Amino acid sequence: MYRFPPRRILVPTDFSEHSEHAVKYAASMAARNEGHVTILHVAPDIPAIVSPIPESTAMQAWSFTEALRERRTAAHGRMDDEIGPYLGDVEFEVLFEEGEPASTIARIADEREIDLVVMGSHGRTGLRRALLGSVAERTVRLAEVPVLIVR
Repeated sequence: MYRFPPRRILVPTDFSEHSEHAVKYAASMAARNEGHVTILHVAPDIPAIVSPIPESTAMQAWSFTEALRERRTAAHGRMDDEIGPYLGDVEFEVLFEEGEPASTIARIADEREIDLVVMGSHGRTGLRRALLGSVAERTVRLAEVPVLIVR
């Protein structure tokens, strides 16, 4: 059950300018309501490629694990450097998940009993939106809590 004013706010980020605006909105709301902000970065799954040669599969598994570790480290660094300053004195945490973005955002919102998801939108329209999809639109459909889209 979510509540208003929201005290537990989830902000998914892809480190774009649009996500930056969402962080600012969330920080402002959290500061006014003595809230907590959870910053979430969802990286797409690393595809598993299985080779008929066991040694090759083991090398690929190690390579994928290293790539994920590097992505996680880079994402946490970017969160601290690029997003942290906007949060000021607001209590916050950062999460890194791997998976399909919209369903992961909805799952985290449910698991963490989030009151509001605040996310940026790239504002794509027409063919670009049809081809690329919209994480924001899909999140609105999947999330059980209100989603505020910031442009």
